[in-house]
Amino acid sequence: MERLKFPPANGLPDDYRVRTQAALSLGGTNADGAIAPLCDSLQADPNETVRSTSAAALGRLKRPSSVDCLRARLSSERADSVRVQIQKAIDAIGAAVVSGAKYYVALAPITNNTDRSRDDGQRVIHEAIKAKLGEVGGYQMAPPNESAAAAGAAVTKYNLKGWYLSVVVERFEYTGAGLRVKLRMSVSTYPGKDIKGSLDNAGTNPGAQPGDVGGQDALLTALARALAQQLSQESKFR
Repeated sequence: MERLKFPPANGLPDDYRVRTQAALSLGGTNADGAIAPLCDSLQADPNETVRSTSAAALGRLKRPSSVDCLRARLSSERADSVRVQIQKAIDAIGAAVVSGAKYYVALAPITNNTDRSRDDGQRVIHEAIKAKLGEVGGYQMAPPNESAAAAGAAVTKYNLKGWYLSVVVERFEYTGAGLRVKLRMSVSTYPGKDIKGSLDNAGTNPGAQPGDVGGQDALLTALARALAQQLSQESKFR
């Protein structure tokens, strides 16, 4: 998603009001693209009201990816009113992260041995895993590019078990029976990333022909969902 805009602090007397309204508006977007400009404002805006409103907006969005910037500002913020809003935001995000969760799951970039782009295959596989774990319940997905410190803090504070999932997609094989592919998943601790085991699943989409992207997506989705189901059922991963 394209990064949303935030008005610059250019020194005009009434600018803080414009920037405050911008922070309020961004907090109501429910968009991932609002996080970066709000974090920038929280870190750098010279006006206390703007920083406080930016922190409140991040708390309203409840994105785990904003916790690092909130904690970073909390350690240096001198205004009590801003510190209060930062802590409220951190608490709100923490409550949203762990509600009903027992497991904290991070997804690694896939290893793609097919002729599809990695980003394309990764989107399909990651969405399937997230959807299935959401259906199973008890799994909280970690935000992308989360720091080890933030992951460790979430796992420790809320007594979660962390898993790091790495998926390998083998090459597509086309035969008279259709398209066949195999997925392998390595399961490691998180954030420590000590390997604990692996899962694999293979399948065929009858009738799928080379270049049939829809057929490829359907098979990748089915296999990724099956791996997520296996993960939830294996006693060593519970």
